[in-house]
Amino acid sequence: MPTYTSGRNLLNLLSRKQVAENTINNLMTNYLWLVWYRARNSVGPKHWSLFMTYDADEQAVGTVYQAEGNGWGTGQFSTNVIHGVQLKGVRGSQSYESRLYLGEVHDKFNGMLKEYCDAATDLVNEHNAARVVGDSNCQDWCLMVIKTLEDQRCLPPGSFERARTCPKAGEVRFSICVP
Repeated sequence: MPTYTSGRNLLNLLSRKQVAENTINNLMTNYLWLVWYRARNSVGPKHWSLFMTYDADEQAVGTVYQAEGNGWGTGQFSTNVIHGVQLKGVRGSQSYESRLYLGEVHDKFNGMLKEYCDAATDLVNEHNAARVVGDSNCQDWCLMVIKTLEDQRCLPPGSFERARTCPKAGEVRFSICVP
């Protein structure tokens, strides 16, 4: 025998279902940036990292994803994730130089970012172990992650190409990375 419910209860059930569907469809938007920092000298490499924020404001607090060397000069890296970072502003980094907006990444993909970063770290480490130490670095690591996110349609087409033109060493080149 079917169970009957009042019209009011049915409307409550439908509205709760609609709220749940809207919550799923309208996940929090994250903003992904490629960030680079000042080089130690005019010919040295700039450090690159990825920066995820919930706000597009330049002083927003977010999470940094980066390849961090082991400090022994072996060309081996580990994935480093730092939460609660502010690039510019009161708590900003002194070595921060600039950033390139890559695109919006929805929460459902945000959780996979660490996995993509770890996979890129493994590829960089394998490449360096098989070849010349230091042949691949944090810049190659960032480009691998960006390419993977673009291939998975987490980032808009062209993100990888725009990232490839960003400053890699020495002097500041602001006009190169205009989206």
